Amino acid sequence: MCGMRVQGLAAFILTLIHFNTVNGGRLVFDGMQVHDGAEAVLEEKQDDVARDPVSKLVERGFFHAMKNAYHVRNDRKLAIPHAWALQYVNPKWTFNKDYWKSYKYDWCSIHDFDTWRAATKKDTETDMSKWNDKIWLLNWFRSHNLSGPEVVWYKYSNSTWHSQQPLRWADPAFGISPPMETQLLYIKGDFTGVDWAGIRDLDSNYASKIQALQEAPSQLMVTLHNLCEKGVKGNGINKGDFVIKASHLSESQGVFVVKAGKLVKDVRDDVIRTIKFPVKSPKKEDGYGYSKDAETMQNEIKQMEGKSNVKTEEIFKAFPNIAALFAQFKKGAVVCGGAETRAKAHLVMEFQEMIWVTWESARSKIIPRGTLIEKIRQYDVEIKVSVGLGIPWGFYYNSIGSSITMLSDEGKHKAYELAEAAAIQAGVDFCRADIVVGEEGLVISELTLVPGLNGITKKPVVNHIKKVISWHKYNYNRQTDSAKCQ
Repeated sequence: MCGMRVQGLAAFILTLIHFNTVNGGRLVFDGMQVHDGAEAVLEEKQDDVARDPVSKLVERGFFHAMKNAYHVRNDRKLAIPHAWALQYVNPKWTFNKDYWKSYKYDWCSIHDFDTWRAATKKDTETDMSKWNDKIWLLNWFRSHNLSGPEVVWYKYSNSTWHSQQPLRWADPAFGISPPMETQLLYIKGDFTGVDWAGIRDLDSNYASKIQALQEAPSQLMVTLHNLCEKGVKGNGINKGDFVIKASHLSESQGVFVVKAGKLVKDVRDDVIRTIKFPVKSPKKEDGYGYSKDAETMQNEIKQMEGKSNVKTEEIFKAFPNIAALFAQFKKGAVVCGGAETRAKAHLVMEFQEMIWVTWESARSKIIPRGTLIEKIRQYDVEIKVSVGLGIPWGFYYNSIGSSITMLSDEGKHKAYELAEAAAIQAGVDFCRADIVVGEEGLVISELTLVPGLNGITKKPVVNHIKKVISWHKYNYNRQTDSAKCQ
């Protein structure tokens, strides 16, 4: 009789759910297998006691059986958290963990542009310094067959001070990077990153240095003389057309843009002159109280680190002869002059190898310093393309509001292609490629990882950065057994 009731219940349930099964299908209820068909039978499983350890996984009941006979999951349930970002990943792009350590960020706490940018600025593990070293970057571009800066000559500083700094060398052929702890301590210093003794020596002895350079020209001076006489290709065409810049600073400051031997514009120093020199004594005539010995002076400045009452002086007020050197290189000034002019240009560049400037990240303190010469650009156009996950997001021009010269549609698309190719080769999750018009086409002048952004220039990043954030969260969720990022 009991068996008859069980069979009747089973038949009733089968009638209700028959639409969801096909002939020969099988459903499982409470340890019993129910076969659909004209001769449905029940096979009651034994050993219920043996299943006690997992009894919480099973629930008995008529209404539970009716409710759970079948289920179709909705799209929300099928979606993998943050996997939507995968559709915005370039198939040719692969994240390079050897280069970039952003995968170590606390991505669960990063939700928007501001929190992402804050995490990027705190990143001390990624070797961003080498990407800001124009000499290293030049060789990286060449090794990856990418159109990089059109450099015709370069050198790293060979000063004693430079060789003693905890610089982060990307190429062991030039130097070995010190421990990270040493680098971080150096970066945090108030007055580190500047060769104060070297600057004082240059200011005090600039006249004798100019004379010595005239008698024994530096490699830079010899190169400038050749460019003025023969041009960058040595064939006498476009003589005196070139650009001189510091290899560790951005494009704007201290740059010589020379056309037909004369400056096209001022050698800018408006930000350089804001560098603050720590003053030990207010008396300038006694060297501001510092020892005349260079090493002792550097140690005296080191003792002033972390003190809140240190007085400072703008660098060009403290060292006026260096300011006078810069003042000679205004728009229209002759650069392809005599040996004295080339010697002065050498000293301006030597000075820049001794400094870092606050508009750069403090990480620029550990970038090796140097000087390079590039071909002059035919067009003063620079487009800055933001790239995320190997796909260009958008661009803006360096000359917003000051020029009506921009790339054509074809040029814009080629800029996107070049920026995309560089990001793919670098394997970086986000970067900005600064692209200019070179002699034979578009070239990348810089790859910027933490770009300075304002209301307009940050629009491509703000609009799309959540794709990078979601991509990292997706990867984090795939690789962890702990709580998932939302």
